[in-house]
Amino acid sequence: MELTPRPWISENVLYKERRKNVEEVLDDSYSKAHQFLGRLQPLLEIYWRNKQFDKQILVNDRVKSQVETMGHVIRLFEHYHNLF
Repeated sequence: MELTPRPWISENVLYKERRKNVEEVLDDSYSKAHQFLGRLQPLLEIYWRNKQFDKQILVNDRVKSQVETMGHVIRLFEHYHNLF
């Protein structure tokens, strides 16, 4: 025969109330974290795209219109500046 306090504790009214409060706090925390990550995801994607960008392509002689390409890149960075 095993003597363990777990059944006594789990049936206690105070334990049930505290457990419910903790579950509510955890659910609310996970909800807020999920919402935060949803807002952060587009910014992380922009960061990832910028990290993938090869700057050497801007000075490559094979680029058809370097001036036009550079203008597009500058406008993109201005857009990011305004976004952030």
